[in-house]
Amino acid sequence: MTEAVIPVTDLAFQNLGFEQLIFCNAVGNRRSHNIKLKTGATLVDVAPARFVDPGYSQREVWRLTKDDWLTWRRSTADAIAPTTVR
Repeated sequence: MTEAVIPVTDLAFQNLGFEQLIFCNAVGNRRSHNIKLKTGATLVDVAPARFVDPGYSQREVWRLTKDDWLTWRRSTADAIAPTTVR
């Protein structure tokens, strides 16, 4: 999944001009949690939420700024995916 996140996030920041992105995932979805943590996002809130699976009742809210993303990309560009990092 990280391989898919990289080009989409590059597009959002480099081509579409976003300054920050907000992401959410169910509390307990460790894979989604770990991708956000690994790619430089910051956990900013945990809030009630409704999901198809009634076993999940809260969501994590994450923020990723352009600066944090570019810092992460510079540190991992060669190791993870080739792209032009500004």
